[in-house]
Amino acid sequence: MVRPPRTFCDWSTSIVAISLPALRASAGLHRAKASSELAGCGAEMARNSAIIERLFQSQERLGAVDVAAVVSRNLIVTVGFMVTALSLWSCAEVRGVRPLRPLELATAPYSEVVTAVHSGSLMYEGGCLLFRDERSRTRLMPVWPTGSSFNGEAVTFHQPGKADQPIVIAQEFVMSGHPVLWNELPGDYRPFHQQCGAEPFLVSRVRPAN
Repeated sequence: MVRPPRTFCDWSTSIVAISLPALRASAGLHRAKASSELAGCGAEMARNSAIIERLFQSQERLGAVDVAAVVSRNLIVTVGFMVTALSLWSCAEVRGVRPLRPLELATAPYSEVVTAVHSGSLMYEGGCLLFRDERSRTRLMPVWPTGSSFNGEAVTFHQPGKADQPIVIAQEFVMSGHPVLWNELPGDYRPFHQQCGAEPFLVSRVRPAN
């Protein structure tokens, strides 16, 4: 017996039969995630899931053999997956960068390269330890050699092979080193980049201003 070729409606109905449960399962999964891992995005994702469910209910009142209904259902499946994916992506972006810890210091392996010298002082504002250039009034984000520390009142500058040097907040001093880009530093500096908004400067040497 020769089986007649499958029509567009047959193929579309099969796709819908597979896609609808998958999307419903996806919507349910994201409701569960919203209550635990992505609590901050729960309200938004729940609204998206409710919208998708209402669209399904309205479409299920149409005949499955109707070509327009089948195409419309497939479009809803596609849009539903896109909305869910965008919600997850937005949540990941918001949750991906943590705030700076109190007294957290930006550090990196020591570099001897010196291409710029700045005279100024340190300031601690908004959880960020910044350097303000006395002449240009610009602010830089010092990236100190690994081993340096900060106690809220002073930075202990650690230079390999030399004694540690304390630098008190608001004390005028000379800072030597070179500017870098955030993506050139070895590690995750996104919290400093997002919270402080100043260009990074890799510190090589420090000395008193006078």
